[in-house]
Amino acid sequence: MAGFTSTISIDESPLLDKELLSDSLHDRLQRTWDRSNYSKSHTLAIAIFRCFWAPLLTAVVPRLCLIGFNYSQPFLINRVIVFVGKTRNSSSANNSYGLIGATALIYIGIAISTAIYKHKTYRVITMIRGALVSIVYSKTLIVQGGAFDNAAALTLMSTDVDRIASSLQTVHEIWANVIELSIAIYLLQRQVGVATVVTVGLVIMGALISTQLSKRMGPNQALWNKAVQHRVTVTSTVLGSIKGIKLMGLTEHMGHQIQDLRVAELELSKTFRRLIAWMNLNSNFTSLVSPFVTFAVVYGTRGSLNVAQAFTSLSIIALLTGPLSSLLSSVPSFAAGLGCFDRIQKYLLSPQKPDHREFPATTMLSKDKGLPGPSTAKPTSNCLEPFTTSSICDAQIPGEKCILNARNCTFGEPAVLHDINLQVESSSLTIIIGPNGSGKSMLLKSLIGELEITKGSLSINTNSVAYCSQDSWLTNASIQQNITGSFAGVPEDSVWYQQVLHSCALDIDLASTTEKDQKIVGSGGINMSGGQKQRIELARALYSRKKLLVFDDIFSGLDLKTSNLIVDRIFSPNGLVRQLGMTVVLATHATWLLPLADHIVVLSSSGTIEKQGCLEGLGLRTTGVHDDVAGGHDADHQTSVTGEPTNTIPLTKSIPRNDAADINRRTGDLTIYKYYWKSIGLKNGLIYLALYVGYVFFYKFPQIWLQFWTEANERSSEVNSKLYLGIYGLLTGLSIIFVWVTIWFWFVVTVPVSAQNLHLKLLTTVMKAPFAFFTETDNGITLNRFSQDMQLVDQALPSAAFATTFSVMCCVAEAALISSGASLVAITIPPTVIILYLLQKFYLRTSRQLRLLDLEAKAPLYTLFTETLHGLHTIRAFGWEGVYGRRNAELLNRSQRPYYHMYCIQRWLNLILDLLVAGIAVVLVAIATQGRWVTSAAAMGVAMNNVLGFNKSLSGLINSWTMLETSLGAIARLKNFEGETECEDLPGEVGEPPEDWPKGGGIVFENVTASLRAGSDIILHNISLTIKAGEKIAICGRTGSGKSSLILTLLRLLPIHSGTITISGLDISRLPRALLRARITTIPQDPVFLPGSVRSNLDPHRRSTDDAITTALSRVGLLGVSWAETDVLSCKGDGGEE
Repeated sequence: MAGFTSTISIDESPLLDKELLSDSLHDRLQRTWDRSNYSKSHTLAIAIFRCFWAPLLTAVVPRLCLIGFNYSQPFLINRVIVFVGKTRNSSSANNSYGLIGATALIYIGIAISTAIYKHKTYRVITMIRGALVSIVYSKTLIVQGGAFDNAAALTLMSTDVDRIASSLQTVHEIWANVIELSIAIYLLQRQVGVATVVTVGLVIMGALISTQLSKRMGPNQALWNKAVQHRVTVTSTVLGSIKGIKLMGLTEHMGHQIQDLRVAELELSKTFRRLIAWMNLNSNFTSLVSPFVTFAVVYGTRGSLNVAQAFTSLSIIALLTGPLSSLLSSVPSFAAGLGCFDRIQKYLLSPQKPDHREFPATTMLSKDKGLPGPSTAKPTSNCLEPFTTSSICDAQIPGEKCILNARNCTFGEPAVLHDINLQVESSSLTIIIGPNGSGKSMLLKSLIGELEITKGSLSINTNSVAYCSQDSWLTNASIQQNITGSFAGVPEDSVWYQQVLHSCALDIDLASTTEKDQKIVGSGGINMSGGQKQRIELARALYSRKKLLVFDDIFSGLDLKTSNLIVDRIFSPNGLVRQLGMTVVLATHATWLLPLADHIVVLSSSGTIEKQGCLEGLGLRTTGVHDDVAGGHDADHQTSVTGEPTNTIPLTKSIPRNDAADINRRTGDLTIYKYYWKSIGLKNGLIYLALYVGYVFFYKFPQIWLQFWTEANERSSEVNSKLYLGIYGLLTGLSIIFVWVTIWFWFVVTVPVSAQNLHLKLLTTVMKAPFAFFTETDNGITLNRFSQDMQLVDQALPSAAFATTFSVMCCVAEAALISSGASLVAITIPPTVIILYLLQKFYLRTSRQLRLLDLEAKAPLYTLFTETLHGLHTIRAFGWEGVYGRRNAELLNRSQRPYYHMYCIQRWLNLILDLLVAGIAVVLVAIATQGRWVTSAAAMGVAMNNVLGFNKSLSGLINSWTMLETSLGAIARLKNFEGETECEDLPGEVGEPPEDWPKGGGIVFENVTASLRAGSDIILHNISLTIKAGEKIAICGRTGSGKSSLILTLLRLLPIHSGTITISGLDISRLPRALLRARITTIPQDPVFLPGSVRSNLDPHRRSTDDAITTALSRVGLLGVSWAETDVLSCKGDGGEE
């Protein structure tokens, strides 16, 4: 990669090999999962290890080699110290060369075996990540509605999968550490004899404490994950309804609610963080206390301690406590990973959609009983049913005489529809009517297989079904892509595509925009009017050419003229569906459509069919189809889009890219550190640094004291060893105190404060962003900031900052201690520092970019998951599971590339650093054995012991610094986002209206011109309008004519280019926008359902009594029979699901 000299992109990065592609990974795991015994605990974790056992085992041999090289170090240290302390003779030269060669062999062996072992480990982690994300998405495509809330899959594929990947980084350490502990105990026993028993006792005590702490970590992390999931759910709901929330003046309220969830989440995380602090203290306790206890026992049994014995024992203790600390941290981490595995397992075992519909054998061939995956048999890009478009009038879609038959059916659990008997003839139009809440939408969902059949039978003679939901579902893509259902963006049949546009009266809408059908509809169709969204959804159903079309209230957002035009072009005797012989089932309140129906079904409020038949037989009253309006209006719609659709698909707004941003992606930005430091706070930051200095001092100084003690023993036998031992114990106690206080203060006190402040900055920026921001920016990108970026802020970033601080101070201390053993080694320090500086400069330019690419590549995955959850019924009705499965595979493969390449360049860096340490060790031993620059044998012992740790500290420094730099990508994104996102509030909007404003309510528009943003198409032209107080005004016009835009302008969601709007005599341009919206009661076109209870939805500010709320519900007919036995106001739903 050329990350040092240029800005890289995902497309420029190397392709993944076949073994890492998500298609094959999904299939491998799916086969293993299908053969698993689901009754056992940790079934998914076991399935993962069974599926990927071969790649996992490839890391075993290099890990065993690493053990061998590591435990050669004590022998090397002992020989070097003994050699330095001896008088030189003729054989010394040969011995010195042997020691130099052994040093090179050991440390180069450590470098190579570590690189291979780590690479194999991280490769299999990448494979497991791909498999888990794929299988979670596949399950999402078939999960039963209501089994999990909408953010469950999103949280599982992001937070839980990332934590599993983190826990698997040390999976091989668990067994390897046990081997290393056994070897270390044996070697220590050879050096200090019975004193080993005490050290072993400390090891056992640490293991027991770790076991108890581990039992608590899994459940507490699960609680934390659940809180994160709830916050992300609420945030996702708010982003999806941001237009309505802004209109209703609830931005501040919802902002406070989300921030309160964040505060509660961080407060809940403190229990887990305290456990982390105790776990770190436990893992450090043995390494800090073992030397003191061992030397105390040796002094008590032998009465003396020589240099070779002391520093050889110290190196063995380091090799004993290192694996112990690793084991004590690896086991809880693995246990936490198992908790995440279990959460995913619970999701995979949740009920799948119970489709009890009966299909003829010919249609069953295409039904998939298992989880749909990316390798599902590939249909055409948009699943068009075949017919020749050269003569549409002659085309007929073949079908059975009766396409659908329901016999004594009861749908839902609990039942919502009872004793349904319904027969739908092929090529007919069936219209379902009934009062609100009678179950019209539920009946349609039953017909497409989304509602369980608890009684009776439902047979359907086709699986060629198209569905239009009541709440129009559109993806954040172009109009063309939404209609064709293709991610490629090019219609498979352009003639038919143009015919569909004309039939749905979309041609005139497209002619009025510069982007034509390449216009991006925005997240949830936010750029479209309600009627336009419904017509795009209708066009999608028609374009698919399915045999059975199921429509849910598709005329609710259309004006009368457009409705009549569409009815004439599509549903009339000469309409498109009649010409093609399509079967239509339509639920509607538009009773004027009834004369067109072949069959009418009337539902009662109790969920049963009150009556059914033809219009004459039922005796229903209707105004009839408005032929006069339709005929006159058709002439106004003759303008159509000419020419072939373009292939250029404009992308939604992503992270801004310019020359300065590209340079910062490579070189970094020091102001990011300042930004993060500011979130911590000056007081907390200074206390943390002071504690850390004390921590490192008392961590390293006992080695110096041991040098003083052993040198005193060498000089005289009358040394007061009790004094030396007592001070050594005091230093050990102080080191334990500083370790605990430093870890606790950082993770429990400082990090939650920083995380809370950073989330507040992000939330404030998003909630105060102008409406145009949400129309241009994919909600998946914004949600990624609240999920992935906040996860980095909560976990990776603080851990990297803590480790970097420790590594910097340890490297400085160890470099000084190494130089104290052989003064000439100090000459190598400046070149080493220069090499490290150049190395990190070269490396970080690429690693920063890869980390940012990793974050950016996850955003489309988030968007796909979110859109899939919202449109699941539509996707399944169209039979697009395979298409969306492959799309997920493509996006996942794209996301895996920077993820895997990041691991690869980290292995390269580790190899270079380990080889650098090997060079330093060789130089040190060469100077000690060949020259006369060694200060003393004890000083050499200190130096060699610090070489043993220097490679880990140096590697840890670069790794932690790299992780810090890359994790700071989240901070950089937040900083840039805050700086580049405009605030909708302008400097002059500071007016304070009277408390009773707007008392009168008179509204005056004077020559108002408005658009979505500066430079975009004008939406309202010179509007002048006067509405007197008390008047009831109806604003009419064709869909897309600007009715909603007029309301958006009144509430300041659209900027006013010229003219003024006054309400009760006050110019609204001088009022704060949040206050303006809060003073006006607004009912948005698309209903807004906030997460929480009915009470919190009706009275979010808690200003009304329960009696007042109940009265309001009664007035609108919502105190129905189904709620008679429940506490209505306490009923909860996920964004209106219940």
